[in-house]
Amino acid sequence: MGTTITVHALFSKAILKDIEIDLLHSGTYQPRDFFSQEHLESLSKTIEQVGVLEPLIVRSSSQHVGQFEIIAGERRHKAAKLAGLSQVPCLLLNYSNEQAAQIALIENMSREGLNPIAEAMAMERLATEFRYTHDEIGGLLGIGRAQVTNTIRLLKLDARIQHWMKQGELSHSHGKILAGLPLDKQYWFAYEAIKKEWSVSTLDNAIKTTGDKKPQSAAKKSSEFSSTLEQIASEQFGFRINLTINKNEAGCLRINFQDREHMQKILEKLGCSHEKLPVD
Repeated sequence: MGTTITVHALFSKAILKDIEIDLLHSGTYQPRDFFSQEHLESLSKTIEQVGVLEPLIVRSSSQHVGQFEIIAGERRHKAAKLAGLSQVPCLLLNYSNEQAAQIALIENMSREGLNPIAEAMAMERLATEFRYTHDEIGGLLGIGRAQVTNTIRLLKLDARIQHWMKQGELSHSHGKILAGLPLDKQYWFAYEAIKKEWSVSTLDNAIKTTGDKKPQSAAKKSSEFSSTLEQIASEQFGFRINLTINKNEAGCLRINFQDREHMQKILEKLGCSHEKLPVD
């Protein structure tokens, strides 16, 4: 059973101080595994003008003497680095691992951009490492037990679907529906949902209409060859590739990217230079 933090009691013992930016490192319990370069650059411009208005929450590092682990505020830390700051304001607290895990999840879920799989992994960690019940996790986050259970169930999805959810190509609600399917059918419906930009209700209706069969439109519009090639190419390069081949064996290859940083990484993997791209 987990322990609920007495937040006011903890913060009454906090020390507010400016800490050198190079002495701060990512937290062990940081649930966020993707930071949009576009959002970081926008935040860094704000920081250049007004500074870091909200202190980072940190604790002393147990692995590196004289350094500090970020509990909440890693995005501010990265943006401050981009802005060229040498120090940032921090609240230094003596957090236990359990308290660090709680605060990291609460803080990140209160902000935009935390993907459903990252949420699920953080909740699962509270449940397994600190013996939290789903009711306790829900109480901590201000949500119902059922929502916690459904979120953690996302970790049972096909690994390819989890990757798409991390990239924002499928929503939490899409994942919730797909998690109710056998593994061998999840991928086909997820693939169709992304390719045809299905809403949650459209996906739900397609599953109900098709029943135990795989989506017929996938079989008609994508040959076995093109589907297999798409999968191999996507796994090889680490990003999703859409391949359409017509009856004359001509076709179109489409690569999706999230933002400028993601596009640059794709170009690098393809062996292309992005140095000539215009700078904002």
